[in-house]
Amino acid sequence: MPDLSKVLVVEDDSATQSLLRTIAQREGFEVLTADDGAQALVILARSTVDVILLDLLLPRVNGFEVLRHLRCTSPELLQRTIVISAASEATTRDCEDLPHVWCFRRKPMDILEVARDLVACAAQQPRKPSQAAEPRAMAQRRAE
Repeated sequence: MPDLSKVLVVEDDSATQSLLRTIAQREGFEVLTADDGAQALVILARSTVDVILLDLLLPRVNGFEVLRHLRCTSPELLQRTIVISAASEATTRDCEDLPHVWCFRRKPMDILEVARDLVACAAQQPRKPSQAAEPRAMAQRRAE
């Protein structure tokens, strides 16, 4: 990972945003933060980031809309997005963009996993094929 790779943390809960910022800073990242998807889109228009940590359930512009925007404007950055959300499987099931993100982590999150994901994503290490599709895979296993 290059020194001071930039990560954008998009999270409306201040405690969770602070935790994610701390994790990223401890891993050597420069951190930008947004409280909602609208702020994230403004930051993305003005700054280059290497990785996005994205919640889905956000005020104003939600994380699903941010993913759609990335798919249309920056598909390579969509692939360097780590979704961390408490969104239910029913909410995420039909999101066409989730299979294209680096990975999906459910809240409550394991901070060591998030740190590993962040470093691997920034270094562009291959992800496990099942990581990004986790919401659908879980739904399929439950249906069986």
